[in-house]
Amino acid sequence: MNSTLELLKEKGLCFVNEPLSIHSSIGIGGKAKIFVMPESLEQFVEIVGYCEDEGIVHKVVGNMTNVLFSDQGFNGVVVSTAGMANDISVWSNIITCGAGTKLSKLAVFAQKQNLSGLEWACGIPGTVGGAIVQNAGAFGSQISDAATKVLVYQNRKLVSVSNENCGFSYRNSRFKTEKSVVLDASFALKPASATEIAEKMQLFVAKRIFAQPKGKSLGSVFKNAKEYSAGYLIEQVGLKGKKSGGAKFSEKHANFIINEHDATQNDVLTLIALAKDAVYAKFGIWLETEIEIIDKE
Repeated sequence: MNSTLELLKEKGLCFVNEPLSIHSSIGIGGKAKIFVMPESLEQFVEIVGYCEDEGIVHKVVGNMTNVLFSDQGFNGVVVSTAGMANDISVWSNIITCGAGTKLSKLAVFAQKQNLSGLEWACGIPGTVGGAIVQNAGAFGSQISDAATKVLVYQNRKLVSVSNENCGFSYRNSRFKTEKSVVLDASFALKPASATEIAEKMQLFVAKRIFAQPKGKSLGSVFKNAKEYSAGYLIEQVGLKGKKSGGAKFSEKHANFIINEHDATQNDVLTLIALAKDAVYAKFGIWLETEIEIIDKE
């Protein structure tokens, strides 16, 4: 085993045959051959470089709030950036943080610095890295509104990418298809009073609690269509509350699939296929998934 992996194993941050279900927000996924949580940029580069040199299949994840792994597990190394969350700094009105930083933590940090622009992210469980890749957003805002530059690992090099070159669009970026990994990001925010920012955050949290269901899920399953929200379309074809095995479309918000009891990846995929076919048959709209689906390899 690589020396960095051995070091992290001694520190309880590298696991062999680790169940991915205990790390996933939906509670689904078999065992990863190795699951590792580097604590620094240097450790991350060392581990990924080792995998590339040895031809070892690997997958980089964040807080696993939008990733659906196979029940057969992952026959390789899963590298989690969740441990790379300690580096967060501010200079003037710009905040820079590691990819593993939770969006909710970033929003609270910004509020304490009297900086506005990330209030919408309060209460979102995902990480900054995943948010950049997905161009995550809510309540009419998205991460690309504030992101100024992104540091990525690409072709064995660290590359700084400006906002204009990130290829941001609705729930998308160039990093979705490129073989590159987001390591940190910087955000330009606007000065405002901490009280005003806190009030906005409280409002968004209240809206989220009112609209979104409780339980194990991956958040929104589908991207919204141009004309209608995905939840509305799924409800209109009569799939709200529809079950497949231990999974079901939430009765509170139809664009959420909930793991009610021991759901499998296949249960979720069955519901996804049902929704795509039914919505296309009735509306001529092909729903696109917002979550990432990963096979065993």
